[in-house]
Amino acid sequence: VVFADLGAPAFALKARVQLLRDLGSAAAPFNAFLIAQGLETLSLRIERHVSNAQRVAEYLAGHDDVISVNYAGLPSSPWYERGRKLAPRGTGAVLSFELAGGVEAGKSFVNALRLHSHV
Repeated sequence: VVFADLGAPAFALKARVQLLRDLGSAAAPFNAFLIAQGLETLSLRIERHVSNAQRVAEYLAGHDDVISVNYAGLPSSPWYERGRKLAPRGTGAVLSFELAGGVEAGKSFVNALRLHSHV
């Protein structure tokens, strides 16, 4: 939309559209309540995510069918020292790994995954 072509209401439209673009719409009251509830346990959940990622990375690094593991929390990582310096409480919960056996091994791995929940 070219606001100059809209005439007199151009500024009002620009202000409204730009505000929605920059800030998003207002959250519904119930959604805001749920977000506030989730914030109470956020630090604990992140701590557990990081701890679990570290354990998974260590397990994968020692597995014969895994070629490499990319996780800054492993001493073998080129980012290990930087991760310890910048994130002393843990380097995050995201990791990647490469399986031996190529695409077929990857397909077999994905097809064998199961979701586990303990509530």
